[in-house]
Amino acid sequence: MQKSSKKLIVLAIIVLMATLSYDTFSRYYSIYMNDSNLKLAPWRISVNNKKITTSENITVKPDLIVVTDSTTERYQNKLVPGCSGYFDLIIDPTGTGVSVDYIIDFKPEKLPGGMEYIKYDIIGETTDNVFPENYKIIGNMKLSEGNLLDSNDILKYRIYWNYKDDDELNKVIPMNNEEGIMVSISLKQSI
Repeated sequence: MQKSSKKLIVLAIIVLMATLSYDTFSRYYSIYMNDSNLKLAPWRISVNNKKITTSENITVKPDLIVVTDSTTERYQNKLVPGCSGYFDLIIDPTGTGVSVDYIIDFKPEKLPGGMEYIKYDIIGETTDNVFPENYKIIGNMKLSEGNLLDSNDILKYRIYWNYKDDDELNKVIPMNNEEGIMVSISLKQSI
């Protein structure tokens, strides 16, 4: 009988403590509710004056400038074997509020037969840069703390090309044709 009365007393004490402590735990529980505003960084990037609204791959068909062409009178607005020239790629991040990683993929395998890239310049900085083996230029436009990218961060590339004078590849290409030079550019926020 003493064992069962001891068990009953211990059980009663446990129930009493649980009942008393129930209010104690809830006394320190609180909920904090607040409205907050999240400021999003602006994304204002353009490539050759075309606004880029997403950070995905875009394809650009640059305006080709023909520098040497012995048959200009016969083939106006056409690329002919033996001509060469350049095109510009201008990436303007002015007003963007994040650092931006970029990959410019020149895709030489998509050039019309007989066309080739020769070199590229970063206008105002370096000249006669040799293309990497994969024909991709990879870089970053770094944001200073608390500022926006500005006109000092504009990237200006000049890409030189040549259309070989080869009898097997002798083909006239209209400059407004889809067969011209296409460049893929990937832009994304740096993390």
